[in-house]
Amino acid sequence: MPRINNAQNLKKQFWKHLAVLFLPIATIIIAAAYLTFKSEVDLDDAKLRSSEQATVYVGERAINSKIQTFITDLTYLASEDGLLTLINDELPEKYQLPPADWPVFSDIKGAYDQIRWIDTNGQERARVNFNNNNPIMVPREKLQNKSGRYYFTDTIKLKRNEFFISPLDLNMERGKIEVPKKPMIRIGMPIFNNNGDKKGIVLLNYFGENILTELKQATSTSNSNSWLINKEGYWLKGPSEELEWGFMYENPEASIPNHYPSVWQKLILSDHDQFEDKRGLWTYTTIFPLVASVKQNRPNQKAFTATGSNLSKNGFFWKLVLFRPSHDLDSSVWEKATKYSIAIFILLSAMFIGSWRLASAWGSLKKTRNKLDDLNKKLESKINERTKELIEARKQAEKKAMTDELTGLHNRRSFLMLGNVIQKQAKRNKSLFSIIMIDIDFFKKINDTYGHGIGDETIKDFSEKIKALIRESDIAGRVGGEEFCIILPETDLERALKLAEKLRLGFTEIGIPSINPIEKLTASLGVAESKQNPSLDDVISRADSALYKAKNQGRNKVVSHP
Repeated sequence: MPRINNAQNLKKQFWKHLAVLFLPIATIIIAAAYLTFKSEVDLDDAKLRSSEQATVYVGERAINSKIQTFITDLTYLASEDGLLTLINDELPEKYQLPPADWPVFSDIKGAYDQIRWIDTNGQERARVNFNNNNPIMVPREKLQNKSGRYYFTDTIKLKRNEFFISPLDLNMERGKIEVPKKPMIRIGMPIFNNNGDKKGIVLLNYFGENILTELKQATSTSNSNSWLINKEGYWLKGPSEELEWGFMYENPEASIPNHYPSVWQKLILSDHDQFEDKRGLWTYTTIFPLVASVKQNRPNQKAFTATGSNLSKNGFFWKLVLFRPSHDLDSSVWEKATKYSIAIFILLSAMFIGSWRLASAWGSLKKTRNKLDDLNKKLESKINERTKELIEARKQAEKKAMTDELTGLHNRRSFLMLGNVIQKQAKRNKSLFSIIMIDIDFFKKINDTYGHGIGDETIKDFSEKIKALIRESDIAGRVGGEEFCIILPETDLERALKLAEKLRLGFTEIGIPSINPIEKLTASLGVAESKQNPSLDDVISRADSALYKAKNQGRNKVVSHP
């Protein structure tokens, strides 16, 4: 009996010692591994979300740039000397001829299916067809009357400097959709002779495929599905060719509201957002072609819809959407989880074997036991140290995601987030704040002349000057390539103008780096004050408008918006 009891006691002691050795370490390893795994997953998710938002922003800028281009072309053609000469010289034999450089313009641009001059009666007086990259002037006998077409009736109503933009759709010939598909946007504006008499319109048929191609290139860095959707929820660029242009084929099933009704409800609630559901991660923004074209090209013009009525912001828009399916998101998580699981299994197996051997020698090897205690403490310390490092790394990564890498200032996302906080505080406290918009004068010339490296150094110098001159309570951000924005809490317009002038003078002390002799630089500044509790976007927009006035007045100026 004593031998049996001793054997049982030894067995109990063995399992007790094994549990004491293995379980605490196993718990720490599993907990540390979980925290590390979760930290890395959260960090990857934050990077992905930030990257998707940046890609959407790039896509939006690319489309707006295209809109700006064809509005600029339209304005040029409508005010070109050759056309003005023709409409002021009303000799019948000349009245139907286009300016001589229209075919050349069409060939160089390669972006317009047709360029037309239509008189006040709707009769085409001149038309240049792109003709498969071989522009030709259409003979007089083939010119047509377009008085009944919506683009003529809508455009001919407009006043001087107003313009018309149609929605993006497919070109139709003789009542049928042209094959192969030819996406098209029609833009036009009225023209006047020297006496101020309206002499018709200039109309461009723009190849809409250029916008879709530009969008594809701008979003190519993302592995997500990039979609362009019109205001009715139909795909202009979608998951497949079969689902695109459903409104042209009278197919309501080929639409976002039909395939993803809950997603569509969220898309139309706000202009831009990011959310995740069971299908995956959705990142989107809203593009207002008419509003964007007015803001970027001709701030004093009015935009009109295809019906000719004054267009509100929400009347004509596109949704740019990036969709990352949940299986793509889950695959990276499962891959990381598999690696961690294998590593934990190997580590725990090794620890278990070691604990087994140590437990077997526990009773006779006290020295070994002490060493194991020390080892346990060291392992615990290393694990805690690694956990702290990972937590710190995550904090640094989050900070980096909110900071402009080149200048160290707030990036656009961080600046707008903090700006909205200050706007809400000002509204709550019934106080004022001001915005200063800054743009480096002739910055493109610096890049073109000295290279982007010198351009980056110049931007850094401007950023350091801003940091040195603003108050500690002020928030500065880089919101564009050479554009900066400062929000001044508790500051009225007068004080903001003083700081802006101080900044302007400080910028004149900056020279182009590595250039001898030093070439001094200047900047234009626009200032606006909040009043009557406006939104942050409204104050920024007014400051931006003041900035454009400063540039138009010769640059190196400070201009305020009333």
